[in-house]
Parts: sequence; C-alpha cells; structure tokens
Amino acid sequence: MWPNQILSSLLLNFVYKDVCYDGYGCFSNAPPYDISFALLPRDPTILNTTYYWHTREESKPEVFKAPFRKLPSMKPKDKTYIVTHGFIENYGRFWVKPMINELLKNNDCNVIFVDWKDGAWYPYNQAFGDARVIAVEISQLIIRLHQEGMVSLDSLHLIGFSLGAHVMGRVGHLLKDQHLHVSRITGLDPAGPKLAEDDTHRNISLDKTDAQFVDIIHSDAETPLLGTLKRQGHVDFYPNGGLHQPGCKKTTSNFDLFKPADTIFDLVSCSHYRAIIYFIRSINHPHAFKAFKCKSYKAFLKGECTNCRKDEDACQHQGFHVSRNARGKYYLLTMKKKPFSGHHYHVCMKTGNIPYASLSGMIDFRLFGEKGTTQIHTIDR
Repeated sequence: MWPNQILSSLLLNFVYKDVCYDGYGCFSNAPPYDISFALLPRDPTILNTTYYWHTREESKPEVFKAPFRKLPSMKPKDKTYIVTHGFIENYGRFWVKPMINELLKNNDCNVIFVDWKDGAWYPYNQAFGDARVIAVEISQLIIRLHQEGMVSLDSLHLIGFSLGAHVMGRVGHLLKDQHLHVSRITGLDPAGPKLAEDDTHRNISLDKTDAQFVDIIHSDAETPLLGTLKRQGHVDFYPNGGLHQPGCKKTTSNFDLFKPADTIFDLVSCSHYRAIIYFIRSINHPHAFKAFKCKSYKAFLKGECTNCRKDEDACQHQGFHVSRNARGKYYLLTMKKKPFSGHHYHVCMKTGNIPYASLSGMIDFRLFGEKGTTQIHTIDR
C-alpha cells in the first residue's frame, strides 16, 4: 500500500495546470515551465504594475499603467531605455534614481522604469511566476509604442537586474515570436535560482537569442541562490571572477528566498548589487572598467590575458559602452571603495638564482604616482 501512496503523490506533483487572463493569454506549468518550486502567475490586476516615464524636459515622471489605453505623450527620441528591478524591489530602491539620472545625463532619451513591486515580493516562487505576466505586459507596451512610431526597436535597450534580467529576456523572446527584435538587453547579475543548473529551461531565462546584442555582468555567484557564473550573453563580464566583490562582507548565510527576510537579503546581497553600481558608473565614464578576454579567472590572475594589443577583441569596457562586437568571457578587478574602478597593473618580479631559486616567500609592494599611491599588494605565488 505504501509504494502506491508514494506513486500517487508523485503523480499529483506533476499534474500540469494553466491559468488564463483576458488580454494576457494563458500560462501553464508544462515544459519549459515545469520547475518544481514555481507557481503560476496571479491575476495582473492585483499586481498593479506601474510605469514611470522620465525625460530631460520634465522634472517629474509621467506615471501610467496597463492596459495602456492612453499612452504618455512620448516624443520619438534617438534612444529608449526600459529598466526593471528584481526580487523584493521597487521604484524607490537606492539605485533607481541614480541610474535614470545618469542615462538622461548621457543623452536626450526616454527612460521607462517598470515597478512590479507587488509581484516581486515574497515568496520567491510566486514572484517567479508573476514575472511571466510582467514580461507579457512590457512586450505589449513595446508593441504599442512601436506601432505608434514612438519607439524604434533598433534603438531600444532593455536593462534588468536579478530576476528582472530574466523578465527582460522573456520580453525579448515574446517580441521575437512577433518577428520583432530588440536591439540590446543588459542583464545585471541575473538571478540564479533554478535557472542556471542546465539548459533544460534556457527558454525562460535570459540568453543571447533574446536580442540583437546581450551583455551580462556577473557579480555574485558566490552567495547561494543569487547570481550565476553561467554564460548567458554574447559577452559576459566577471568582475573579480563574478564572485565576492571587494568591500562587501563575506557571508555564507543560507537565507530562505521563500520566507520574508528582507533585512537578511540586503545583508547578503552587497555583491549582488555591485553589478548595478558598476553599470551606473560606466554610463558617463566609458573607460572606467577595462576588462580582459580570458579563458578563466585563474588564467587572468596569472597575467596570461592582459595584452590588449594582441587583437582588437582582447580588451573591452564593461558596462554601458561595451562594443556590440564583443564576444566571450571578460575578467577584471575592481576597488573596494567608490568609484570602484581603477587601472590594472601587471607586475612581474624575477628573484633568486642558483642556489636560491627554490626559496619561496611573500613580497609586499605598492605603486607611487603623481595622483597618489595604491594600497599594499602581496605577491605570494
């Protein structure tokens, strides 16, 4: 009797369900959405997603919501940026206004921020499901703007942080199904839970097929459940190896994404947020974060990939101004304090001679220049 009960339980766990919402279509947990923990999305009307449209001309944003019966009086501009947040976030987070301001400072553009805070809240498995509805809604907005001549897809740049990166990837995928192709998607430390384990669920996470150009910054693959080291874009940047970021406290906290604990989340996510901070810094500082193409972080630290003259693809600048021709994995180091960017120096020292060549030890050094001195570094290998 007991084995039959187990079989019944397993069968119940794999029953496929779907929900349908007017204007949004139907959503199923059949493949590729057959992730064990994921819930189906809730009714869009209770998610209350809000859109904030910013321009240089207006000091305050114009606010609008779905179903987009009346669109803002958006003027066609050279560039349009649509930005969204991740899990347990909203329009009021510390990084949102600085990013919007830096984008507007860089060029006369439209910036639309998508606040889906009611859908991005705990538990994570529900936020994961609600993200699917948000992606449909954003894609519908883009189609309307495109049809009315307000936005050119060739100048449309989608920017998503954490779970929001996968929202933007899904937007690109949905538009591609309509034979519309987004120019660029930037993923800022795309969320890792259940999406980086294998290629089974590639269609529901951000990847390089979702836009003409996809660039990724990985900053927190070390903290459980947040980032990932898996390549997802045409070009993937790994500051400090994509792991722990200098200046952040190391933590091994196994926090639970399925239970409210926002203070713990902030504690363990310092490195997670660095992807955003680096990107914001790069918007109006195009040469701030020079990165080096390399097969691995270990090889990069050994100094095997620091020759930018080798070929035009050997070095790129991480962030806003990356070349659209960039391909592959790039590594760089950052400082532990603002503005975090700095210059890389490859220091080689040859010591020892017979009979002292076998001796080993550590050497501390610092560099002195007209603009100051570096911190103390140690050569231990």
